[in-house]
Amino acid sequence: MQNHVIYEVINKLPFSACLAHINDKHQLMVNYANQSFYSLIRLTPTQSNQLKLHEILDSLDSSTDWSRLLFNQKIHETISQHINYHEHNYKLELTKIDEKTWMLFLHEDSNIHQLTQQNWQYQQVIQRQMAINQILHVEHEDSVEFVKEILKQLISMLQVTLSVLCVHDESFHVDSCIWAENQTVSPQVQTKIISELKENKDIKNTLSLNQPIFFNKAEDFLSSSSSLINVIDNMLAVPIFSKEKHVASIAFFNRNEGFNEFDARQMLITLRAVWLLKDLKDQLSINSLEQVKLNQIFDQIPLYICEFDKNTVLKYVNQKYCDHIGLRASELIGRPFVDFIEGDEKDVILNQIARLSIECPTIQYIHKSSFPRQVEWIEWIDMAIFDEQGEIYTYYSLGLDVSDRKNLEIKEQEELTMLRSLINSHKAVMIFINPEHGKIIDANPAACTFYGYSKEELLQLRIHDINMLPLERVDQLVSDVTKESQEFFTFPHRLKSGEIRMVHVYSSPIKIKDKTILYSIIFDVTDKELALKEINHLAYFDYLTGLHNRRFFEETFIRFSHQNISMGLLLADINGLKLVNDHYGHRCGDFLINKAVEHIKKYLPSVDVFARIGGDEFAILIKDITHEELFALSDRLEKELEVEVEYLDQKLFLSVSFGVALQDQTQNTLDTLFKVAESMLQERKSYNIKSSRSHMINAMMSTLFQKSEREQSHSIRVANYCVAIAEHLSMTKEQINKLRIAATLHDIGKIVIDEKILNKTERLTVEEWKIMREHPSKGARILEDIEEYKDIAYIVETHHERYDGLGYPLGLKGDDIPFKSRIIAVADAFDAMTQFRTYRNTLSFTDAIEELKRSSGTQFDPEVVDVFVQYINEEELI
Repeated sequence: MQNHVIYEVINKLPFSACLAHINDKHQLMVNYANQSFYSLIRLTPTQSNQLKLHEILDSLDSSTDWSRLLFNQKIHETISQHINYHEHNYKLELTKIDEKTWMLFLHEDSNIHQLTQQNWQYQQVIQRQMAINQILHVEHEDSVEFVKEILKQLISMLQVTLSVLCVHDESFHVDSCIWAENQTVSPQVQTKIISELKENKDIKNTLSLNQPIFFNKAEDFLSSSSSLINVIDNMLAVPIFSKEKHVASIAFFNRNEGFNEFDARQMLITLRAVWLLKDLKDQLSINSLEQVKLNQIFDQIPLYICEFDKNTVLKYVNQKYCDHIGLRASELIGRPFVDFIEGDEKDVILNQIARLSIECPTIQYIHKSSFPRQVEWIEWIDMAIFDEQGEIYTYYSLGLDVSDRKNLEIKEQEELTMLRSLINSHKAVMIFINPEHGKIIDANPAACTFYGYSKEELLQLRIHDINMLPLERVDQLVSDVTKESQEFFTFPHRLKSGEIRMVHVYSSPIKIKDKTILYSIIFDVTDKELALKEINHLAYFDYLTGLHNRRFFEETFIRFSHQNISMGLLLADINGLKLVNDHYGHRCGDFLINKAVEHIKKYLPSVDVFARIGGDEFAILIKDITHEELFALSDRLEKELEVEVEYLDQKLFLSVSFGVALQDQTQNTLDTLFKVAESMLQERKSYNIKSSRSHMINAMMSTLFQKSEREQSHSIRVANYCVAIAEHLSMTKEQINKLRIAATLHDIGKIVIDEKILNKTERLTVEEWKIMREHPSKGARILEDIEEYKDIAYIVETHHERYDGLGYPLGLKGDDIPFKSRIIAVADAFDAMTQFRTYRNTLSFTDAIEELKRSSGTQFDPEVVDVFVQYINEEELI
């Protein structure tokens, strides 16, 4: 009977509605609304509940002075008017429920006819419910006076003239007849009517019924000879039950408009609540001292204790139960405890409680809770308490925190599940053996596959059935494993097909529930020789290129040295491989390595050893070669290996630097030769790498232009615009040249963007635009790795910054943006506006100039825009 009943009514309304209440500051604030209302005004409950009602009304209809109207004390009826809100017609109805409460309804005009009567009914329900809420807050410690006061207020609310209370409960001896306060009947007449009511058999029979009943004609419940036939017009009789016993009845008489089904239902619920409150007052009065003592004891017991009725409504909770839920006792009592249980377990517990009987007075279960913050496992015992007739009159629930025990069980189960999953999914053959008789007691799927048996067949075998050794020898080995004196074995095992396979076995005893079991892992080593050959191959060959590796190279050099053979060393290093790996990926880098090997083999004469000794380094050993021949060979290889190659439609530049050293004395070590060759290689590499990286940049731009022809013409035009602006700004030739290169390469970062996005004819999606916005930073990362382009990397990274600080990727503002970046920004934008795009209209020359002017000082540097506009006007470039 709390306000949540009113809220439920509001929630069920088929239109927008809200309730407002005057707070302590005399402000009329929104107190509650249904979801339809929140959706209509486009605010969350938190936002709308912080607003005054007149503020919301102003947003709905600004033509009315709502603030004045709401606080006009002369307004007592519904304010109704039509409004237009968000292009829809609504009927707005504002009703004053009481001196502190207003109700707002909003109907769409199309529904007004249907909802007019329903609206009135809802207002009646809400007004009646609010009145009952106030009535049930009557404060009287004495239960008799409490009941009488409630009846007086119910008479006033129902607008009846008389109520009669007949009590059948021996513990509550007071019958009562109460008149409405505005009656003009004399006390003598009242006494006579009351006496006749008590003696009237028709009234008594009606009050003995177990269901509420109402009559709107006296002749329907009074005989024609009754002396009350001219005094009583209509009647509503309501029974009151406590602990499933009919303890009292109340009758209401003489209501002007008569009674209806709604009155009957509402009074039944209301009076039941009144009697429950009365019983509670009686109980508190009788047992207050004893209850205090019990509460103190229960609060010290390390159990969660609660008492509840057959509807699971809490009647008592101890302090530990309150701590567990995270609410005070006053907030818990009167609420069903199952409201604090989540998921399907609620229904399970309710079904178990329903089975409680004298034959089964307790149930026990464990459930997982999450109150208030820490997760707890609690073992509950629910019990039913019976009266002398064997009927259940209350329930108790005792809970014990078993989190430690339960979590340990869960952990053990998880470990077992993980172990079982590991064993079943592992490709290694695993079996478990009982050491007493050698029986196989478990096996994983890999074991079934290997031996060719189903699991059921395998579990019927002993280890002796698959091991080809003599039985006595198998028994001895099982004993050795059990005693942990031996762990590794090699056996011949027979498969179901009859085939014999050699296996290595690792076996160890393990304890499971105090029993010793042998756990064996089995490896098929029949093809061991083939495996050893593969291992030897991997030991001396590079997995990527198929060339020999460094180990083989060094061992061969030592062997040749012992034979006093003169050798020439040729070192090779791929230029710019890191750049390729960083910006094209390691698959592309691996492709370039293999291409380098392919071209070296193509131009290399027959050599003794060609090995890959590092990521991008190779070593070539040649016997009986002169110093001049070695140098000539390295020069030729460097020249022949400067070549463009294609990888997935992308052009790459292959360049390799070489260094040489000649073992002119047999005492020269490999380290000595390496140092000489590496010194020469580094000298050549410092020269070659510049050319290589420049070629790589050109290849990247070429790939980008292949992806999108539009990008090539765009880069050329932007570079030309930038050079023209720079010349009019009297920049030096060196500065102009740097700007031209930066403008040409300003979109190099788009090399990593999918060409479907680059060439998309529709507008980019949010995700595609996010990818596109990364290209300035991607381009900068490419250029800053190259010495000759380091100076322009930052210019490229910042060419999409805005003068007002709203650009990307760094959000720079004003002079913090490099001046050359600000020039590129203007040229880039102008070219984009004047070139054709399928997803937008192309701007004319004049419109593009005007757009630049409008964005001067916000998106663009005003100085650059002024020079650009002047230059365009003078030279008439489009």
